[in-house]
Amino acid sequence: MNAAELPRELAHAPETLRRVALTLLVLAFATKAALVPLCFWMPASYPTLSAPLASLFAGIMTKLGIYAMLRTLPMLVLDPWIIQALLFAGGLSALLGVLAALSQYEVRRLLSFHSVSQVGYLVLALALATPAGVAAAIFFAVHHSLVKSTLYLVADELERRNASRDLRRMDFRTAAWLPLASCFIIAAFSLAGLPPLSGFVGKLGVFAAAYASEAWIGLSLLVLASVFTLASMLKIWRFAFQQVPSEPLAPPPHGSGAMPLVAALLLILALGFGAGPVYEYSEAAANALLDGGAYRDAVLLADGRPALAH
Repeated sequence: MNAAELPRELAHAPETLRRVALTLLVLAFATKAALVPLCFWMPASYPTLSAPLASLFAGIMTKLGIYAMLRTLPMLVLDPWIIQALLFAGGLSALLGVLAALSQYEVRRLLSFHSVSQVGYLVLALALATPAGVAAAIFFAVHHSLVKSTLYLVADELERRNASRDLRRMDFRTAAWLPLASCFIIAAFSLAGLPPLSGFVGKLGVFAAAYASEAWIGLSLLVLASVFTLASMLKIWRFAFQQVPSEPLAPPPHGSGAMPLVAALLLILALGFGAGPVYEYSEAAANALLDGGAYRDAVLLADGRPALAH
């Protein structure tokens, strides 16, 4: 399949067939991205993976569905009801995902529901179908990849040092390790969108795009989700970095994952303080994505075929 040919083929298809094809594409990408209500697979699968795989999948693999939407949906003439459905699903996913995360006490399961919530921001920004919205979605995807991978590494270290995945059984004396606490604070605050970290820039971009498009319901849901995101991060901090259980302190295990965490910490800080150039690149990429005609002509002319009519 050549994505550049999809608009031409869909334009000549019967209207009913075109709607069915577009709906199936959106459903497939939304399932891969774990968008509500198609998120049933993520919270049950990611906690079972080893730490490196969970960190990689949470940071990158969930973005593949979003990447597919970014590459194909701007080129396709979507029906207004599909756009409205994506806006509604994005806002709902952002809020319901974080509410589900608040009810969890298993660290990695909590973070899995957070991934569902953050996907909502991406989909809502993309569904605005404006240069500002798409640029915010691109920047937010980069930010979330770094932050969520870091949080999964922190969660693995907490579980290893406490010999438990349950926050209620953790002891801050085993986690009072400066790199671990620093990485968690910076990654958690970035996920919650506090300045001057990259999460603040990403969320501000999404909020501004939703405000400019007058998507008031979606904007309200995202603001509520941001408040609950901070609350859920503070929940992890309270149990994992402040709590002292009544049981005796277990001896800490040998070894640590300090180097990957420090590297991830530096990347998060670099993205936050270098957000300006990255956001400019995101805006340029958004304009290129929304100009689907230029991409189609470049691909089809390279194959020796005549240019498509715009």
